[in-house]
Amino acid sequence: MANPHCNAANPHLPLVFYRLVHDLNTQPITFQTPQQVTVQFSGDDLMHWLVQALSNTDLIPLLPAVLFQLRNHDYTQLSRIYGTVGTDDDTTSIGLFYAVECGEDMAYTTLQRLQASVQVQAPELRPWMLASLLGTYRACQFWNVKPVPAVQKEPVTNSIPTLILEGEYDPLTPPANGILAAQTLSRSFFFLFPGVSHGLHTTNPCPREIGRAFLDHPTVKPDASCISSMPEPDFR
Repeated sequence: MANPHCNAANPHLPLVFYRLVHDLNTQPITFQTPQQVTVQFSGDDLMHWLVQALSNTDLIPLLPAVLFQLRNHDYTQLSRIYGTVGTDDDTTSIGLFYAVECGEDMAYTTLQRLQASVQVQAPELRPWMLASLLGTYRACQFWNVKPVPAVQKEPVTNSIPTLILEGEYDPLTPPANGILAAQTLSRSFFFLFPGVSHGLHTTNPCPREIGRAFLDHPTVKPDASCISSMPEPDFR
């Protein structure tokens, strides 16, 4: 949802972002975090960091201003929050990631298809996206995971009551994916939650309330009135 305050404070944000990616790839910057860690930061690094930052609902209100500060060569805010995003090594298994990704996705594609897939993106974004995809694809050549059965790649079609919950700013499992899944689940209930990202159950009580209501009565559409009280990010 467009935010008038954010638009006024950060005009033409997409163009500023694309230009930043280009400029930082041409001339990376260096800054220090409060922990005295020196960071070299390119446009591709910005892409990677921003995807991770968008997964943190608490950081979303800060991100437009961070981009404009970067444009003005002010790295203060970025250095302050840089280390608060990233993968939790204590709860993430890289082996499990590749076991799933290689068997479900990379086994059913080719280098040519991956290269073609990024062409729908803005030119500034294509190098990072392709490098990320090719990195996973090449790792899978050594991981030796069997492809999942082909039927597993088909859309699930059934009439089992299904609850689909999506966060508005989720970059990992975006709302478009939930909408697509609902098309073949005839008794599904789809809800979009404003102002939140990935892991939305931890960001607001409303998704949890709807989830409990569904589990109690899975054939009845849950009362979703609590969504109207969820605020959009307070961009600042």
